[in-house]
Amino acid sequence: MILGLPEWEVPITLVDEVSRYGDNADDTAREFLKVYREKGNEPLRRIRLVGTMNLVDARNLFYVGDALARRFVIFNLDYPKGTEDLDKILKSGDYSLPNEEGIRRLVACLRAHKVKLSPATVRTALGLYRELALKDQGSLRGLEEFKLSLELALGSLDPGRLKKFRQSLQECSRSGGA
Repeated sequence: MILGLPEWEVPITLVDEVSRYGDNADDTAREFLKVYREKGNEPLRRIRLVGTMNLVDARNLFYVGDALARRFVIFNLDYPKGTEDLDKILKSGDYSLPNEEGIRRLVACLRAHKVKLSPATVRTALGLYRELALKDQGSLRGLEEFKLSLELALGSLDPGRLKKFRQSLQECSRSGGA
């Protein structure tokens, strides 16, 4: 590493794959092979990745100036709409929990109400919920502990976000989604 920066390398399997195209390779692939054969991984040492985790940071990024902003590629990774992440987490076997169907309905309902629940938030909430069950000898009184765990896992002190979350929880409870 140079000055604590990662040393990037192109996987040799990628080089082999591009090489197999032979005469069918496009100009970009041929240029890639030429540079790789001449300089190896040296050009990669000039690459730096800068990332933001939310829209607030992305919006503020553009105040730096259009010239700098044009040098960034923005990837928008949206929140899940259904429960596919939750289903995958539950199937992993790491979580043996009561009320799985109720949890599934609650997460689906909250997301239908446009509450932004990331897979990490859901996983953290499940971990907190499991800890509550273990401390209470496995007897959880219902979904109330999961709702509390989910609110804590949001990690937000924003009153507006917490208010929307709590309102959505109430709406889901009234509609039978929780």
